[in-house]
Amino acid sequence: MISAPVTADGDGICNENDNACFANASLPVFSSISVVEPASGATASDATVELDLTGGNAFSLELNGLNGSDDLSLPIPTGLSMVPPGFYLATVLDANGCAAVTSAPAGSTAGQDLAELSIIVNYTLCCGGCGIYDADADGICDDEDNCTDRTASNYADPANVPCGCNEPVEYQGYAYDVVQIGAQCWFSENLRIETYRNGDPIPFYGADADWSNAHQTSEGAWCHPNGDASKSLSFGHMYNHWLIMDGRDVCPQGWHVPTDGDFIELEMFMGMPLETALETGWRGADQGVRLKASPSSSIPWDGTDEVGFQWVQGGWRHVSGVYGYIDDLGLLMFTPSAESEGAAYGIRQAGNQFQPGGLVRSFGGNAGDGRSLRCVRD
Repeated sequence: MISAPVTADGDGICNENDNACFANASLPVFSSISVVEPASGATASDATVELDLTGGNAFSLELNGLNGSDDLSLPIPTGLSMVPPGFYLATVLDANGCAAVTSAPAGSTAGQDLAELSIIVNYTLCCGGCGIYDADADGICDDEDNCTDRTASNYADPANVPCGCNEPVEYQGYAYDVVQIGAQCWFSENLRIETYRNGDPIPFYGADADWSNAHQTSEGAWCHPNGDASKSLSFGHMYNHWLIMDGRDVCPQGWHVPTDGDFIELEMFMGMPLETALETGWRGADQGVRLKASPSSSIPWDGTDEVGFQWVQGGWRHVSGVYGYIDDLGLLMFTPSAESEGAAYGIRQAGNQFQPGGLVRSFGGNAGDGRSLRCVRD
């Protein structure tokens, strides 16, 4: 709490020009400030706050930013619906620059303490949905959630901002690009890990016989696309399906191998109707070409890459060890979900054969076949 008098003319000197505020008997009384509507995102300036004000001629809301929040001066009332998320100390000034006070005993504000109230302005979307960071599962990112503890003394520490979808994700010595698509956050490139999340090695089997034997023993394994290590630099590694049925995690903490439902959500965001998305085989009109990398992408293909997913080719490896379709097909594995009707695993396929604009949704096949893999955030 700050006590009057203050320097009303802002010159830093207490003199007769300031004492008028201290002696003013009709200043606004500022009793409370609350959030009526959270901001729509971490950087949006559209939260609405409500002030409990009586008397005087309130002119502006002054927000003194704490823990990295910016200082703001907002006109009353129009600025009260243009507040960005943050942690603030709030004061109210009248048209003469005098600060509102806490009370008006006997109807007079003369000599009363200035009103300075703290407020946390929250936001409804934490990186497209709080996910695991919405600690209290209320759908709102606020001081109850570990990713937006505005009151924490170390709030500005980058380690406290784990839920962005615009910075590369460091994992096992490599920085994966990510992309926000609707409410989902996806890796925009294929995995190239060689160990499980817990550090256990994933066996590499280049020889055909070793690759085939991994299937016979239900062992997760990886290889280079087309048996060429340089292809992993573009397309990531290839993995058999036993890898994702092993039980050991392969994606970073807070991320997972996409489910059938994750892909359906992605396809529907791209305009595929639900009834079409639930079909198997080639489906959709142009979702495949719109998700594929474009000729100008870092890894060029023949799509338009409208949302930055950068689906790339890379082909597959048969359980026998034979490679195929290195430049023609991009196959991504998924795990089952409620929509999968009991299937153990499946693939999504984009390509430039058969129906180049659509996508394949397929179950079954051979768990020993090798395909590419991505991660999506929890």
